[in-house]
Amino acid sequence: MLGQTPIVGEKVKAYFIQFEEARTVIDDIARSLKIGRDRLRRDSDILRGDQVDMRKLTLKFQKNVKLAMLIDKRIETKIAGLSADDPQKTFLEQQLLFPLRRRINALQTSLGFHQIGVLGYETIIETNIQLIEGINLALDTTITGLTVATVLSLALAHQKDQLNKLLATNQATAKLFVETTERLRKQGVDIQKMASSEMIPVEMMKTAFVNVHAAIDELKRFRSEALPQMAKSIRELDQLTTGAEKAIQDMERGKRVRPAMKIEVE
Repeated sequence: MLGQTPIVGEKVKAYFIQFEEARTVIDDIARSLKIGRDRLRRDSDILRGDQVDMRKLTLKFQKNVKLAMLIDKRIETKIAGLSADDPQKTFLEQQLLFPLRRRINALQTSLGFHQIGVLGYETIIETNIQLIEGINLALDTTITGLTVATVLSLALAHQKDQLNKLLATNQATAKLFVETTERLRKQGVDIQKMASSEMIPVEMMKTAFVNVHAAIDELKRFRSEALPQMAKSIRELDQLTTGAEKAIQDMERGKRVRPAMKIEVE
């Protein structure tokens, strides 16, 4: 409903768009945790099955090692009862005791590897269980906290944005008021100075009047001095125009006489 209101609606829509974007990220995190939890469960199941088989092998290896060590002890006892130059002693040491002890060593090594595997698998399984519990706890509580923190973060960001705008507006307004009042004071003084002084200084008016009177006097003098020259120019132009008129009349008479003077030649 708020989204349909003018001006405010756009801001409300923008806020919820941001929240939805954040919610999408949170949902992705939760989905990733669930996928990881399922993978840990599968790993634990596989490890548990392998651990059972490995434990069976350790028991088998232990039985074989005990049997081999028992045989080793009997052979060793048999050899101890023989003289140093007895051929049977050499046979027992070289052909039976040496390969038997090599086999015992291999069985013990395999037994150790499988025992490490059993213990290592158990450690991973136990830590997987703890990790799964942690994921469940995160899905139940941490994701909710993350959602709340995201909403608070968005709200605080919007609040901070509006606070910055308000501070900037107040600072701009204060600065404008100071500048305006300074201009008001300066311009008020200038206006009062202008109002209390002459519009145009008297000295400048005197100079202007002197220039006007001088211009009038020079104009009169110019006209007086120009009259004789103008009369001379009129007479000279009259003579020139009279001569030009005479020349034009002579030309016109010549044009009228020219057709009567046509001579035909046979």
